[in-house]
Amino acid sequence: MSQRITGKVVDRNKYPKQMIFVDKDGYVCVADRPKPISEEEKAKRQRVRDNTKAEAKEVREKLKEKAKAERLGAKEQKAKEAAKLREAISKANSAYKETVKTKDAKKITNALDALNEAQAKYNKFKGE
Repeated sequence: MSQRITGKVVDRNKYPKQMIFVDKDGYVCVADRPKPISEEEKAKRQRVRDNTKAEAKEVREKLKEKAKAERLGAKEQKAKEAAKLREAISKANSAYKETVKTKDAKKITNALDALNEAQAKYNKFKGE
């Protein structure tokens, strides 16, 4: 792994560009140069990297699809709720028009209150 140096003084000229360290026994050592990676090992590491990237991409795509489905579901639910509130306003408006024809003040007031309440619910839903 590494070469122990016996002398007390280390000559840096003797070991240029090499890492010198003190091991756990207190000896001064010179680290060996790392050996180059073989082509087979490089290819193996590249395959592992590629597989990891592909798996991460699949996970990201699944998360995006899930978030998109949730957004679409929320939009559909909100659209249904808005349609329901608009339908209530339409019914209240038609009821108000019918009561205006009868010219009964109490019924007209009640119908107008129902219409205003339906419009207020719709405006609250829309955030106005």
